[in-house]
Amino acid sequence: MTLESNAFEQVCFWQLLNTEIGGDEVRVAGIAHYLLLEKKLNPADKSEAATGLLLLLKATPPAPLLLKSLFTYVAATDNSDVGVDFSGNVLTAWLRTSKAALLNALSEVAPSALPDDVIQSVVLRWLERFSQQLDEKDRYEIQKALVPKPAAPVIEVPDLSGVERSSEHRPV
Repeated sequence: MTLESNAFEQVCFWQLLNTEIGGDEVRVAGIAHYLLLEKKLNPADKSEAATGLLLLLKATPPAPLLLKSLFTYVAATDNSDVGVDFSGNVLTAWLRTSKAALLNALSEVAPSALPDDVIQSVVLRWLERFSQQLDEKDRYEIQKALVPKPAAPVIEVPDLSGVERSSEHRPV
């Protein structure tokens, strides 16, 4: 099976693939990474493969690994409309079907996987291009998920191993 196969073969292939690995974020992320970043899949040129991948991604719950692949794809296409539209369709579907999981994945991917400017750029383009499909509450929650969480305070505990305890403070 290649991207050059006829439309019927590709549709059958993607249905089989979705049945076999749909929902497995690691395997789906591997396929997304391969097609989007290594093969540089252009949805306009390979519509069957793009549709199959789109359905596979939509069938898999959002996870930081998948978001990283989508964000990297958009950055690799220089924030082109094609990259934003493809990724935006997946993100919007996840927002409708798995909102809590998407917001959680966004908050996890934000501080670690990619530079903040890449993530912010992709999300802002998504919010702009899909503004009619997103309400104000959705936009607010998405932007809130991207705000870095403050680090837990570090409490230094002095080393008391060499200090003698007085008899009045001994445990009973």
